[in-house]
Amino acid sequence: MRALSILIMVLCMLAACEKEGGLYDDAFDTAGLGEACSALIFCEKDFLCEQGFCVERPDSDLAAPDSDRPPLPDVDKTAAPDLPGLSDDADTPEFTDEADLVPDIDWNGLCDGDAEVNELSLPHFIGCDRIAGDLSIDATILTAVEELHTIERIEGSLIIARNVLLNDLQGLRSLKSIGGSLQVVDNVRLIDLSDMTALQAVGGEIRAKNNRRLSTIGLPSVENAGALWLERNPRLSSLDLPALRTIPGSFFLIDNDQMVTLSGLPLLSTLDSLFLADNDGLVGLSTAPLLLTHLSRITIRNNREMRSLAGLEGLLSSGDIGLYDNPELAALKGLEALQQVNGSLTIERCGIRSLDALKHLIQITGSFILRENGELVDPFGPPMLNAVEAYIVIHRNPALEKLGSFPAIQTAGGLSVIGNPLLTDLAGLATLYALNNALEIKENPSLRDLAALSGLFHIAGRVSILMNDSLAATDAFPSLVSIGGDLAVGYNPLLGMMGFSALTGLGGNLFVVDNPELPQCAAEQLRDRLTEWYGIPQIEGNDVTAQCSP
Repeated sequence: MRALSILIMVLCMLAACEKEGGLYDDAFDTAGLGEACSALIFCEKDFLCEQGFCVERPDSDLAAPDSDRPPLPDVDKTAAPDLPGLSDDADTPEFTDEADLVPDIDWNGLCDGDAEVNELSLPHFIGCDRIAGDLSIDATILTAVEELHTIERIEGSLIIARNVLLNDLQGLRSLKSIGGSLQVVDNVRLIDLSDMTALQAVGGEIRAKNNRRLSTIGLPSVENAGALWLERNPRLSSLDLPALRTIPGSFFLIDNDQMVTLSGLPLLSTLDSLFLADNDGLVGLSTAPLLLTHLSRITIRNNREMRSLAGLEGLLSSGDIGLYDNPELAALKGLEALQQVNGSLTIERCGIRSLDALKHLIQITGSFILRENGELVDPFGPPMLNAVEAYIVIHRNPALEKLGSFPAIQTAGGLSVIGNPLLTDLAGLATLYALNNALEIKENPSLRDLAALSGLFHIAGRVSILMNDSLAATDAFPSLVSIGGDLAVGYNPLLGMMGFSALTGLGGNLFVVDNPELPQCAAEQLRDRLTEWYGIPQIEGNDVTAQCSP
């Protein structure tokens, strides 16, 4: 460090010296007459540096011998250290060819496992006819994948995701089968899938989700797929799957607001379940009948314009059917052939006005639920329904006045009628003779009597008759001999008759509470008639002044 400081001082001293007679040495650059000079380029002796150029000295005598000039001072050249030099072995930056910047990758075996398509790997797929694992085209800036044109089979899944420029799948035109799933997710410019013209089978699901410009699901040769899942594709408006016959899994159509129908599946005959939700433009299933005869589940939820189930005319049986929040669905057109529901049939918050399309429905192994349907006045059927193995649920239907006609109904797991403000009677249930669970009649302010239930002789669960403001009599149970749970009759301000004249067995407790028009003695007589009973009675708040005949 000290040697370097000395060197810098010496250089500064030399630069500061006057040019005339200034010190110079072979170590410094010099300039002749008329040549440029500066603080670091000295003029030769006998010349001066003026305004950047070497000029003759006024007193110059070019012919004067050197001996007449004052001698140059001795300079100890060893006083300053030599500048460090670069040896031949020193490291120096090397300029490389652009091709040398590409990572040294061994592309052999590229097709023998999971493979990723990108800008570097794409040319190396030429000649591959099979991918032994997954093939992923993910987060690239490719516009096309022509170099994949020899691939015929993918043993794993094909993943096309997060590509901002990709709009051409012609490079997949030779692909015939995918062992796993086909995932098309978050692609900005992709419009259609129809370039995959040879694709016949997809072992897993076909999923298209969050593709901004995708307008058509067009796979002209696909005959079977494990499942079909289409979600949040804002421009998707049509299906073009003319060869698709079998989907052993589910078909999900979720939040595709430009879809109007499911037309485009003319040969589909096998499908496990159907789920349609949040499709604001969907008005129906298909303009032509589908070939489906059975579904394990149908869920249709929150499709604002859904008006019909047309397209399911061939459906004979189904598992659970759930229709929720479809305000324009006024009828069940399309279910005319349905005979059996192996699960529950639920219609909730829909615009339903009639059930007459269910004219061939015979049995429901789950529950039959009508809940919060604002337009339902009289359901008019189903006329052939004879058994509901779980509950018949009629809850909070604000316009419901009658239960219409269920002329064939005989047994049900239970009956729950709650919160229907305009319902006046239960006439449509006159053929019902047994409940294998509970009976609940609650909060129906216009219900006047229970005469339609006079055929009941056995109820396996509890009986609750509560808070029915217009109910005047319960003498509609003349044949009922046993109740498996509690019997609760309460808070019915107009109830004047107790009934239950044949009842002798009660599996729970007896509550007769706060019925101001009901004689207290009538409730006590019922208690005393019970011969098969070990529960606790609570009888209070009734008319204690009324008289009862023995």
